[in-house]
Amino acid sequence: MRAAKADSVKRSLVLVSGTSQPGGVPLQIKISCAKNVVYDIADLRLYITITNKSYHAQRFLFDRPIPASGGIWAEQCVITNAQNRTVTKNNSPEIPKQPVKDLERYYYNLGPGEWIMKGYPVNTLAVFDEAQLKKGKLPPGRYSLQLYIHNNPSNVVNFIVR
Repeated sequence: MRAAKADSVKRSLVLVSGTSQPGGVPLQIKISCAKNVVYDIADLRLYITITNKSYHAQRFLFDRPIPASGGIWAEQCVITNAQNRTVTKNNSPEIPKQPVKDLERYYYNLGPGEWIMKGYPVNTLAVFDEAQLKKGKLPPGRYSLQLYIHNNPSNVVNFIVR
């Protein structure tokens, strides 16, 4: 019985890191914006649809357990400007440190072909490069956004900040 519990904890630890197998959890990530023109990046809301494209059920962390902590687990948000320069840092918002057993209720189980969709403000998903901001805000212009969740790239969406 102890070996089974230890195996379960090891599997959970691997899933927390975002990979249940080499290359990550096989998911299809589709994103869309509620509005493609905003006056402030805080007004840009992104809808994320995650579909299990494998022939097996997938178990993974998606929501962050503490609402104030922002976005989602195992994601990276890349935003580039019209000159194809990245305006985000190469990481995601800080993930709270919690024992694995406390995270059990935040796992999603998707069977083959099943999907989930959630909306998030972009400023909770991205960590902006302060050098690219003007007075703490993203300057007016055209931008492209792509998410990577559990090593799976999303489609690219374009938006304008006025």
